[in-house]
Amino acid sequence: VKDVPEVSLGLLSRLWLREPDSLALAAARGLPSLAPHADEPAAMAPAYTDLFLLNVYPYGTAFIDPSGELNGPAASQAARRYENQGYAPAELFEVGAPDHVGLCLGFLEHLARGGQEDLEFSAFLLEWVPICCLAVEREPSAHRFYRAVAAATRRRLMEDIPESVSRASEPEESAQETTDPEEKEVGLSHIV
Repeated sequence: VKDVPEVSLGLLSRLWLREPDSLALAAARGLPSLAPHADEPAAMAPAYTDLFLLNVYPYGTAFIDPSGELNGPAASQAARRYENQGYAPAELFEVGAPDHVGLCLGFLEHLARGGQEDLEFSAFLLEWVPICCLAVEREPSAHRFYRAVAAATRRRLMEDIPESVSRASEPEESAQETTDPEEKEVGLSHIV
């Protein structure tokens, strides 16, 4: 049993989608993992812009599409999922692509409120969100608050993703042997 309150997907979604206002920062200050790093809204706005508009692009296609361009096939699939589940937040039309980390986290919250889950979407998130979070955590110019948000996001996703997704995303034993019998493929969930 955890004694520390968990960061909600809704708050994480909000913090990834735009500069935090006073309400979002007040909520963040109520959480031990974020509280020591929260600054005033006036300081957070340029930190957000510097990080997410100039250094680390929080979009799935930036991490998994071979071209690295936004709005690739994965973004289109995310948009279809949102539409099929009635998820249409205003931010969907404010960000560069539907596979924005904040929208994806909001979608997970939307599903959870309805008692649903989407294992395929969760597996899609495991392909790139932890890597995006690590990029934020390691970005030298990132404000300490956003490093903490990224770490909280990574922890929350890794804890929340159903075990069946983790098992489904593990590499299957291949009938073909590698040239080195000691060599074994390791998935991201084993590293992070």
